[in-house]
Amino acid sequence: MENQIERCKGESEDEKIKLCSIQKGTCTKKFQSHLYSVDCLAIIDKNTFISGSCDRTIKLWNIERGISTKTFKGHTNSVWCLASIDSNTFASGSTDKTIKLWNIDKGICTKTFQGHKNSVLCLTTIDKNNFISGCGDNTIKLWNIENDHFTKTFQGHTNSVWRLAIIDNNTFISGSWDKTIKLWNIDKGICTKTFQDHTNYVECLAIIDKNTFISGSRDNTIKLWNIEKGICTKTFQGHTNYVECLAIIDNNTIISGSWDKTIKLWNIEKGICTKVFEGHEANVLCLAIIDINNFLSGSDDETIRLWHISQ
Repeated sequence: MENQIERCKGESEDEKIKLCSIQKGTCTKKFQSHLYSVDCLAIIDKNTFISGSCDRTIKLWNIERGISTKTFKGHTNSVWCLASIDSNTFASGSTDKTIKLWNIDKGICTKTFQGHKNSVLCLTTIDKNNFISGCGDNTIKLWNIENDHFTKTFQGHTNSVWRLAIIDNNTFISGSWDKTIKLWNIDKGICTKTFQDHTNYVECLAIIDKNTFISGSRDNTIKLWNIEKGICTKTFQGHTNYVECLAIIDNNTIISGSWDKTIKLWNIEKGICTKVFEGHEANVLCLAIIDINNFLSGSDDETIRLWHISQ
């Protein structure tokens, strides 16, 4: 955890987010308010998103107006992850070892979930009543929103769990600093498959379809995996530093954000980078897709950009 926490100290007084349009290819908006790095993003609807920061706050943003309309305070340490539950509810995970449930309209925390023994690093929703969390204590926990306690613990990783992705209501994958990705059966509470090929920490995951996913790592690569066969079918090389975040544009197009300060667009079938988005001055930490033409990204340099992809 030491290397990752170090960057939360920040190097600037104010962190920015920019809205970027793939179609137009220009940065259309900048959002400013956070005091430190923007580490996580989640879309509420096409005009609203939330951001979490090492400044311990979560902010609600109106895209059209380009402003923060609300700040959620309650965590006592960095906010690492966010997950949208519905149009008025989201969850957040923090270095303070808690997960908080928030009511957007009221701007308040309605519930705090405790049970992890280290930083909560990732969250993802299964449905409106259940979500899972990954932690620096090497475990994954299943939570029911109506309960105040976790309902199941998944054990198997030997280092921090940094990313989670849902395949279906009974299946998910997890990426860890133990350099592996694991496939889990929720009902049985067991790991059914382990994917190994990365040579450094697994930082990010994204689902393409029920039999295919991608992963990004501190080995600077992105890998395409076949779930049924349990193998890596393709490796994408091009980043010169850690691959921190991934997002799916469509079934043949992905974007990746890296500590090399770039976002890259990839054609999956061809296995090549088709465009490099340059402009960030520090690590790209998170990505969020609004629609096929628009995405958000948060960075240590305080920015996000909208780009045109030439055909």
